[in-house]
Amino acid sequence: MVLPAADLTLIEKYCAQASPAEFASEAKVEWVVSGATVEIVEATRLDAERDEDWLRVPNARLDFADGRWTLFCFDEDSKAIRYDTWEPDFVQPTTVAAILAEIEADPTEIFWG
Repeated sequence: MVLPAADLTLIEKYCAQASPAEFASEAKVEWVVSGATVEIVEATRLDAERDEDWLRVPNARLDFADGRWTLFCFDEDSKAIRYDTWEPDFVQPTTVAAILAEIEADPTEIFWG
């Protein structure tokens, strides 16, 4: 499945802005595409001497099907759970921009704690 290029560009920009340059050697926000799924991952360096030693924790997952995006969060065991609590009107948006705004606002403190 081909994911919308404009949506992937928005996700890429979101992750870049969520990764301040002054902390790039210690922590960063990444995005990983697998099929029709995009995961937003928080990566924290474990060992300053080795660039490959990063702890990667998934923060959000966006699944694309039938022309719509669905947002998932993760529990303490990194199990994906559909995110059904939308602010302010509790109606799930389907645009990537609206989903990224919800992740950033994090009204339930499930994405960034």
